[in-house]
Amino acid sequence: MDYCPPVDITFGDYLRGIVTADFDIMYEDSHYYRLAFIDAFRRRGIYPVGIRTLSEDSLRHKINLDILQPDTKEMFRIISEFLRDYREEVIYKTDRFEIYEVSKKFIVGDQGDSGLHSRLWFKFDNSYEFEKLTGLIFNTEWQQYGAAKNQREELSYSILNLRHLSRVGPDGSQINQIVFSMVQRMGVIIESGVVKGFYNPRGQEAIPPNGMEMQGGCTLIFDLDSLDLKYAINKPLFVPKELDNHNRVINRERIMRQYHYQNEQLPLGISEFSSYFEGSFQGQYGEPFALLHKH
Repeated sequence: MDYCPPVDITFGDYLRGIVTADFDIMYEDSHYYRLAFIDAFRRRGIYPVGIRTLSEDSLRHKINLDILQPDTKEMFRIISEFLRDYREEVIYKTDRFEIYEVSKKFIVGDQGDSGLHSRLWFKFDNSYEFEKLTGLIFNTEWQQYGAAKNQREELSYSILNLRHLSRVGPDGSQINQIVFSMVQRMGVIIESGVVKGFYNPRGQEAIPPNGMEMQGGCTLIFDLDSLDLKYAINKPLFVPKELDNHNRVINRERIMRQYHYQNEQLPLGISEFSSYFEGSFQGQYGEPFALLHKH
């Protein structure tokens, strides 16, 4: 699950996470475990969105840091050093409450020191590259896109599940990573199957007619040995390709797919899945994976 997006997980996302996580710890798949997983999903007709072939190389998450501007790479390096300090504070702690308190301090900040939340905004405000990597709204014009605001009338986003991972493979190789997720909410108004406008989903006013809350999110995985961002696994609010040309275009296709999921409208919904359970989910679950992992 560390290699999956934090929102709207599908079985296809889960397959990509399995393949990527196993590749990280076991480069050579000598026992063909990854191929067995891929074939099991293929035989059940499960295909990740946007993947042309069910090959291991296509399914594995990748990130090309070479295409990033030097300033962006430097900002990520600084964030990586900050996260390495977090690792040094929690690596020998075993008490869960103590780990929670340290994690909270590094996210929110403590005694005048800015935390991860404010550091990300300070370093990546109005960065098209950061928006493309994370899929989130991260610019000063956020209000026109219906992004949620906090109590200080500022752009709202959450940082979840900051944690240190240390894994050892069968061959004795070890990886040291820091993982955290970013989640953002936006309000959209849909009329006659078309996105007509936006609203603030965390405002004091009532939800407008035909209003729907949409979530975008990204899981960021940092390699503490190389101080590099290794993976950015997102469910975007923007169309990533449009950001290459510095155009911020809301991902209407994903919004409408989620709208159909919630309203169980075929062919994009899952109403046919209801027949296995003799009833309707009334839009509560957007996809079978969400049902299996609902807490």
